[in-house]
Amino acid sequence: MDEKSLCVIIANGDVENYQWLIQVTQQAALIIAVDGGCEHLRHADVIPTLVIGDLDSISKQTVIWIQQHQIETVRYPVDKDWTDLELAIQYAVEHFTGNIQIIGALGGRTDHAMANILLLAQPAWLNREIELIRPNERIWLFTGQEKISATIGDTISLIPIAGDVVVRATAGLKWPLKHSTLHFGFARGVSNILTATTATIQLESGILACFITAASLT
Repeated sequence: MDEKSLCVIIANGDVENYQWLIQVTQQAALIIAVDGGCEHLRHADVIPTLVIGDLDSISKQTVIWIQQHQIETVRYPVDKDWTDLELAIQYAVEHFTGNIQIIGALGGRTDHAMANILLLAQPAWLNREIELIRPNERIWLFTGQEKISATIGDTISLIPIAGDVVVRATAGLKWPLKHSTLHFGFARGVSNILTATTATIQLESGILACFITAASLT
């Protein structure tokens, strides 16, 4: 990936591997810290381009670190109608044209993790390339047709978002789908297996959440 094509957003959820965090952020043209995500970056010694949020989850040491490095900060009130991550994604979409990867959006509170996945369904950025990532997992939403690059043997789960999804055809999956409906609230699309390094999924209608999990974790 070209280094100018990537924005990395670091949220306040779980970050299991700081060395991996460093490797991902080294590829980024824009690094946005979301409130307490600054704690992860300070411990990894990664300087963000920007800090966004109400700053209610940042320690005094990290506040000093932000000031010492003169990091640009966009501060919002604690009482607001949007989460800090939502504001960070909105900023990235408005100011950056490349891919967006979000670290630290999972783990911790389940309601936060679920809300963070569903944020990707906002109409304003549904067609942007935005992923939630962990060292061995990627999550994103799509409509229409999607080409997926991964490793043979990886697990792929396809979960309907906001209603039923009609799948026209798939290629590169152990259990193919053809003119099939994945019903909202049912788990039929969970735990398929990639049989090729590139898989294709064609939808007739609906929004799918795609989860790729490395074979080493399954």
